[in-house]
Amino acid sequence: MFSTNNTFAKGGVCVQIYQATLLNKGFVILINVVVVLKTKLSTGKQAHIILFSTDLNLTHEKLYDY
Repeated sequence: MFSTNNTFAKGGVCVQIYQATLLNKGFVILINVVVVLKTKLSTGKQAHIILFSTDLNLTHEKLYDY
């Protein structure tokens, strides 16, 4: 379902970005969903970020930059 679009390390943090087009049951429309998983390499602590848009043409880079 989700595809890994980008993985990189920056400043001791590993960032993994996943993207998928999913159906929103409440509004019955497709939405563009990007999930960002940040892992601090020294401690293993993780942070999760969920971004979404109704613009299905936006890339994961554009959503993450905004």
